Amino acid sequence: MSPHAGAAEIPEQRVRDLWTRLTRQMRDGVAEGAIRTLRPGVKRGRRSAPHWVYKHEGTACLRCAARIRAEELQGRRLYWCPGCQVVP
Repeated sequence: MSPHAGAAEIPEQRVRDLWTRLTRQMRDGVAEGAIRTLRPGVKRGRRSAPHWVYKHEGTACLRCAARIRAEELQGRRLYWCPGCQVVP
């Protein structure tokens, strides 16, 4: 979803789905002792790193071909795809 979406713009079911996914990934990470950005069996694609947007500013998104953007948000560098990361 867009990093600029306000909390009130995100449908409740989307928030619940996101919470479920994130808590599952966090539990897996604790159990495995590692942070994983891709699920097992998911190929890395054309990127040399396991990140779809991180540090790929200006390159085409692997999913939709929009240009990856980067900006500062709350004092941190944020990479995101304006084509894929929209509020449903």
